[in-house]
Amino acid sequence: MRELDRKLDSILQKIDKVNAGPAKTIGGVASDGGGYIIVNGRLIRIPPWNPELYGAISIFQSAAVIKDDTMREKIQESALSVAEKALSQIE
Repeated sequence: MRELDRKLDSILQKIDKVNAGPAKTIGGVASDGGGYIIVNGRLIRIPPWNPELYGAISIFQSAAVIKDDTMREKIQESALSVAEKALSQIE
């Protein structure tokens, strides 16, 4: 597995942890707003929906069809950088 793919997997695992259920929602979490969820008695802050995070993941995955290795990797590296920054605002 390529290093870039490992980084994407790590980001997706972190997203899964944030989205883990079952959870009780507090605030606007259910409608793309910010708020909190309670999972196993733990209060977790959820910021408003971040389209930048999911857009970056989409770009990473879409770039897989680019045949030029150098160009594909540059695009995927940039997308991961954006995703990691957006994810850091959630954690």
